[in-house]
Amino acid sequence: MSQDRTTQEYHLTPKGWVSGTFAVYGNVQKEVAPPADRIETWIEEVDDSSGWAPQAIDWKLTWFNPNAQTRAHLTKQFPKPMFQPRKIFKKKKKKLADCY
Repeated sequence: MSQDRTTQEYHLTPKGWVSGTFAVYGNVQKEVAPPADRIETWIEEVDDSSGWAPQAIDWKLTWFNPNAQTRAHLTKQFPKPMFQPRKIFKKKKKKLADCY
């Protein structure tokens, strides 16, 4: 059973959220420099153990500007761009007669 692990960096700026560096299994696929006007930087980690279970999603704050008033205002104005996990794939149940 394989497991996929991706990380996506997001930066909160006065204009909203900006996507940053993206990596798969720790290997950078797309490197993006942080914007100069960023207020916060978060990393969204998505672990996908299989096609049968929902993904595990975790957000980690990695950097912030100590200007708390600006942070609080922008956090209310721009909610995090949350990853939408896929729905659990449901197997069709076999009828007992189909097994014989």
